[in-house]
Amino acid sequence: MMLPKDEHMNLATKKELIAQITGLLGGRVSEELLFGEISTGASDDFSRATKIARAMVTEYGMSDLGPVQLETRQGNVFLGRDYDKAKNFSDQVALEIDTEVRKIVDSCYKEATKIIKENKKLVTLISDTLIEHETITKEEIDELVTTGKLSKYDNVEENIKEETE
Repeated sequence: MMLPKDEHMNLATKKELIAQITGLLGGRVSEELLFGEISTGASDDFSRATKIARAMVTEYGMSDLGPVQLETRQGNVFLGRDYDKAKNFSDQVALEIDTEVRKIVDSCYKEATKIIKENKKLVTLISDTLIEHETITKEEIDELVTTGKLSKYDNVEENIKEETE
């Protein structure tokens, strides 16, 4: 789970949004590359990634369609449906929006694939560590990146060896 670095009034740059989408797609990419099979585990990540990409296109003007706001939020979501957006565009523009959203998501998917391939050993190390310890902190991930192991468990393993001898 990604946690926000800090609260900065809900402002995000295009680069930050692209990074969020790329991170959200990393789970599916990892499944494909490391297990050779995909599961339903990433469905919520897809939903979140698609919502971010769509907002980039329709609300924030962060696509090739230019700095135009095509949808605006207007109220509450009713029964989980997106009745809270005013849409003032033609079917042709709707197709262009869908194309732009797909372009953003596809680009991020390719970037996630590149990152996972370049860091396959590290992904496996982190995955194995999570399987063994269930949760790890950012600091522990940083330690895995720099040293390839978690030092706080070195003493535990040494004590276990001493107790069994």
